[in-house]
Formats: sequence, structure tokens, C-alpha cells
Amino acid sequence: MSDVSFHSFRYNAARFTFQAQVSLRSGSRILKHSCEVLAPASIDLATVRNRMIDQARRMSDAAGLYWAAP
Repeated sequence: MSDVSFHSFRYNAARFTFQAQVSLRSGSRILKHSCEVLAPASIDLATVRNRMIDQARRMSDAAGLYWAAP
């Protein structure tokens, strides 16, 4: 099972984006990614978090790092 944590989670009103550093942990491995989701400030925050987690996992895969979904 993986752990996910968010750092510096904020809404950038000038860019209409949510931004955060997302850390994915699996065992002793920690992968950190800066993520950005274009969305209105009124969107459900659980949706934003899920999109950021998906984005971070895709970036891990694009970098050639294997990431097994829980």
C-alpha cells in the first residue's frame, strides 16, 4: 500500500490552478512531484487531490519509474 502526502497545497487565482508538491511513498521509496490542476476555486478538494495523485503517478511512470497502483 502507498502513502500520499501533500505539501504547499494552494490555489493560484492568477492561473486558476491548484498547486502542490505530492509525495508518493511505497516502502522505503519516496517520489516527489510538483503538480498543478486547472480548476475553479469552487471545485471539490477531494477531486483536486485525486487528480494530483493521478498526475504524480503518471509523472513517475513517464520518468521510467515503476509505480504499482494500490
